[in-house]
Order: sequence, then structure tokens, then C-alpha cells
Amino acid sequence: MKGVLLGMQETNDLLSETLSNLQGIIIFSLDTQYRYTAFTSSHAEIMKTLWGVDIAIGENMLEYIRHPDDRKKAKENFDRVLNGETLILEEEYGDRVAHTRSWWEDRYTPIYDSVHNIMGLTVFVIDITQRKQIEQALQTSEINYHSIMEQAADGIFIASKDGRYLDVNRAGCDLLGYTREEILGMSMKDLIHGDTVEIKFKELFEGKSIISERELISKSGKPIPVEISSRMMEDGRLIGIVRNVTPRRREEARTRFMAFVMNNISSAVITTDVNARIIHWNKSAESLYGWSEEEVLGRQVDEVCRTEFLDGQQEIARQTILVEKNWRGELKQRHRNGGEIWVDASYTLLEDRNGKNIGGVTINHDVTERKLAEDELRRTKESIEQINLTLRRAFEREQLASRTDSLTGTFNRRYFFELLGYEFAASRRYRRPLSLVMFDVDYLKRINDTYGHQSGDVLLTKTAQVVRNELREPDVLARYGGDEFVILLSNTGEEEAYKVLERIHKRIQATSILVEGKKLGITISAGVATMDPEMEKSERLVMYADRALYTAKKTGRNRIVIYCDADYKENKH
Repeated sequence: MKGVLLGMQETNDLLSETLSNLQGIIIFSLDTQYRYTAFTSSHAEIMKTLWGVDIAIGENMLEYIRHPDDRKKAKENFDRVLNGETLILEEEYGDRVAHTRSWWEDRYTPIYDSVHNIMGLTVFVIDITQRKQIEQALQTSEINYHSIMEQAADGIFIASKDGRYLDVNRAGCDLLGYTREEILGMSMKDLIHGDTVEIKFKELFEGKSIISERELISKSGKPIPVEISSRMMEDGRLIGIVRNVTPRRREEARTRFMAFVMNNISSAVITTDVNARIIHWNKSAESLYGWSEEEVLGRQVDEVCRTEFLDGQQEIARQTILVEKNWRGELKQRHRNGGEIWVDASYTLLEDRNGKNIGGVTINHDVTERKLAEDELRRTKESIEQINLTLRRAFEREQLASRTDSLTGTFNRRYFFELLGYEFAASRRYRRPLSLVMFDVDYLKRINDTYGHQSGDVLLTKTAQVVRNELREPDVLARYGGDEFVILLSNTGEEEAYKVLERIHKRIQATSILVEGKKLGITISAGVATMDPEMEKSERLVMYADRALYTAKKTGRNRIVIYCDADYKENKH
């Protein structure tokens, strides 16, 4: 019996649907602090009837028992069992004011862990109120006796001291398929299946209650598994209450199997109550996190697993669970020793038949090795890219003399197109953004005509210097020709490119050169184009930037225009 109840405790919420089908079977389990770890739906119904309370996993059972004498008696029994005793007691419990007192036969059993330490207790309860009523009715009224007998849902058999049947109710007849008259012509041994029939008459005559599971023979010859609660009444007759346990055995076997599966599955299975407190923690969870089940029961799951959510991940998961009742994702957690663990987590919200939340179950699969391999691959890739970048820059420096504009020190047009081809191909391959800026110095011809070409060269050189100082290290500035320049912004989308250019534009507006004692301001007109994922040739990117530049000059200069297919996005300064 202990093995069965351990299975029920370990899989309570996960198997709530199964347990709820055990009609009429009253079982509950408590930890060493008298808190519920499992119970059948029949027990919940009885507690509602007796005390008017709705019980919950993780709550102290003693707090539900309102009558102080009953609460004291229950605690004394629990403490005896937690000290290693096994008890079978007939007890009366219930609210005296509400007249809900009932009689019960309670079987208390300790629950042991793998090293034989007591981790809780389980109680198997049989309602013997009808038997008590029959005993009382036999002492007072024959009419009451027969009324109670016929209303009982379980089979009730009355026998003499030598085991011959004196009375049986309708439920007993229906159970075996005999008529009342046929059963009254039999003895206990006639109905018990098996070669060796042992009836503990001695214990019954000593006033002990005996609960046993046997098989009775029906009229058709089919054996029926039953549980029999027997005792001797005050008038010397024997009474047995017989219940068909076929459905219970089937559900117990299924419960044991599910408990076995949960504890032997390779993934960590963690069941929690409505407050995210752990109520089941299988063997794989113990191996993955380093905590035993006894150490984590009742604790918050994220406290034990030390879950580290990414930004916004926890809120997204919560919203998904509310709508879809489940969520799956990768989480970073910690082993008991502090080691990093990555898991592929699958969470399912558990609800009862009425749609009420009763907790959740998480199945976590260890993907730490895969994540470490991915991180190593990423670091290797970044290292290779860095090496490539270093080599490229070394090569660029080596070739700098032939690739730069002699006046401004920027790259020349030819080298710009080499870099553009490389960056364009890389952006297409790795689907990275790429932006191109074309700008020219406003009214350079007027300055050349007024102050000479030497002043115009100073203006171009100063402009190139200001722009270069505002660019990031990987950005490329080249002189396209005359007063036109281009900027190649790798791994940069439209919005970021605009921000870079806007910063350059403002800095140039704040710059001036001194010519013949006069301070001359500088302005530029610029066009920006960003690579489209479907763009196949780099020439199109240049064409779009050129069109945007043309629009900037045509509409008054000293402004930035962003190219798009439908029209131009314009920013005027």
C-alpha cells in the first residue's frame, strides 16, 4: 500500500484527472508539517461536507479541522505515524453544530524516502457510518435496521458466529448476482474464492476490526475483487461491509505506472501548485539540479532552479500561458553548486474539470552541451571575422598610397567601388543591412570663382576632416569626384544611417574656414540609400543615393534626403 500512495503523492497534480475518477475512495497524504501533498476528490468532498472548507495542496490539514478535540486527536494520530507507527482506528469526526458527524475507519501509514527516512504519511479512509447506524438500529428498531440496510450503497452481510449468513442487503445481492434467499443458505466459505479460505474468527471474537481484500465468487462463477471491513457487533453477530474494488485496482495500477514513468523519464518533470511551489520533483530533476525531492518540496520553483530570464521573456511566457495554457522556450538556470544549466522548458497549465487553475507541470530537457557548442561556434566565428577584418585593414594600409585621394586623404573612387562590391556581397550573403551616403559641398564653384581654387581645396579638405572624425571605425569615406563624396556604412540600416549623417551635417554647419580675413561657413547636401534584401547589384544602391542627392540639391541644398521607392523622405536644415 505504501508504494501506491507514494505514487499518488509524487504525481498528484499531473494525475488529478485520474484521481478524480476514484469515486468513493478516500485517500490523502501529508508531509511532516501536516501539509497536503495529495488527496482524492472524494476526500475533498468529505472535508467540504464535514467542515464546510475547500482544501488545497500545500495547506495544513489541521487548520481545516474546526473542532478543537477533533484537531487534537488528529494531530496525536499524525505524530504517532510520523514516529513510525502504522494505525487502524475507528474514529468519529465532524461538525457537531452542523450535525455532520460521521464514523470512519482510518488506516495510517508512514511514507519513507529511498534511505528509509519518514517524509510524511498517508491515510486510507473507509466510511463506516452506515455500519455504525446498523449496529445502533439493531439495538433500537427493526424498521430502522432494514431501512438503513436497503439504502446502503455497499454490500452488507450479517452472519452468525459460525459464519452462516443471517441477512444481506440488496447491494450485496446485486454485487454477486444471487437472491437474498440463495445467500441465506450459504456460509462465508461458500462465497470466498480460493483453495485456502482463512477467516480470522479469533480476532473478530476479540472485538478487532479486520479489513481484508479477497475475491468472492459470483453466481456466474466469475471472481470479484472486493474489500471487506468486518467486525463483531455487540449482540455477537458478525457484520461485513463489502465493496467492489475493481475500479480502484485499475486506477491504482495506472497511477503506479504513471508514477514509474514520471520518475524514469529522461527529462526533469516538476509539478507546482497554484503558487508555483514544488509538489513533485522526479529523479531526473534531482540529477539535473542536484537537489533531492525532500529538499525542494514546498519551495518556489524559480528559487530552487535560479531561473535567469532574458529581458521581457518572463512577461511573454506569462501572457502566452494565460491564452494558450502552455509555453515553451529556452531558459538559463543554475545547478545546486552554481554551475550554469540551459534547458528547453515546456510548461503546461493544469486545470480541473471546472477550468480552475490547480497548478502546472514543467518538463525540462537539458540542452547545456548544445548551448555551449553554439557559444563556442559563435566565438569562433567572431574570432574569424575579427582576423579577417584585421587582415583586410592591414592590406588596406599597405595599398593606401594607391587607394587614397591625394588632396583630402580619403579613399578614391576606384577603391570605393572595390569596397562597395565586397560589402554588398557580404551583406547579401549574411543578410546584413548596408547604407550608402552621397554628399557634396554646397556652392564650391562659387568659392573657387570668388576666392580661387586653393581656397576651394582648403574647404574640401576641412569638410573631409570633419566627416572622418564623426564616422565609426568600420565606416568608409571616399571622394567620388570634384565636390562629391560617398560614405559606405556597413551593417547599418536606414534609421541608424540617418542618425550618423544628421550628426555629420550639424558638425559641418558649425565649421568654417578663414579666407582673406573672412570666415566662410560650410554646408552640404546629402542623399541616403539603404540596401533592399532583394537588390541584386550594388550599382542600384549608388543610383538611389545619387537620386536622393539630386533631390536634396534641387530642393534648396543644405539638407538630407532619404531614398525610398515611392518618394523621398526629406529632412531640411
